[in-house]
Amino acid sequence: MLVSQSSFKWRQANWRHIQILYGWFFFLCLAPAAWAQWAPTGYTGTINTPTADVLPLGGVSFGLSDNIPESKRVYPGTGYFGSTGLGLGVLPGLELSTRLAYDGDPDCDQRLRNCHAQSRDLSVGGKYRLPIDLPLQGRVALGFSDYGGSATQFRQNYGVWTSTWRDLDLSLGWGHIVKRNALLNGPFASATWRVSDQWRLSYESVREQKRAGVLWSYPLTPAWQWSMGYSRRLGANSPRQLHQMQLQLSYAFDRDSAPARVAAFSPYAPSG
Repeated sequence: MLVSQSSFKWRQANWRHIQILYGWFFFLCLAPAAWAQWAPTGYTGTINTPTADVLPLGGVSFGLSDNIPESKRVYPGTGYFGSTGLGLGVLPGLELSTRLAYDGDPDCDQRLRNCHAQSRDLSVGGKYRLPIDLPLQGRVALGFSDYGGSATQFRQNYGVWTSTWRDLDLSLGWGHIVKRNALLNGPFASATWRVSDQWRLSYESVREQKRAGVLWSYPLTPAWQWSMGYSRRLGANSPRQLHQMQLQLSYAFDRDSAPARVAAFSPYAPSG
């Protein structure tokens, strides 16, 4: 099926308009509570790096981002570029996820030489928070991402420690890349300040990427919540995308796991 270049540009322009409209709408809303952020790399995280927190049992998060954190855009102006992910809390302390990364023309056959599409990467991942309590509200999780499928370009394994002090979350971790394009190669670190129940400010450092971002959350009902995040790359020039936007929709099948507070994302934390 052949689609004109003008058609691709029209669809891309309309997608940008939709993002702007969503942004204005939710920035004008006031609401309590906040879920943890779902990273476009396929796990509960800060911006693009993981934390030791996981989705609660029965929790579901759907995320959409205009970036692939592991790679630069190869075909600017053609088709789409970004990541779509779905996460599910399947057991206490265990989240599983699936992710689709895409770059270029979504309709062309990648086996053809004139196909302007670099990536269509469908994969699964998982993260398990160990059932141990450490000092300073510390917790530890082990995870993997980008397994399965036929074009897993960002496969990696990692371990991460997260500690909470008042309204500040600090995370330190180590990643091992299985595929060379993976993000977590060696040490990484992040910090999140919960300014209020609706707002979070975050900073992270991994490889050559340093990013600062903000997350805004709005609960639609006691079980449903919408979030929007924005981050910007800091520091030296890099081929990776400068700006990144993330949209997230979350649902709690178990109302006791609904995001009344951040601690709800700790499956071993006391309730009340």
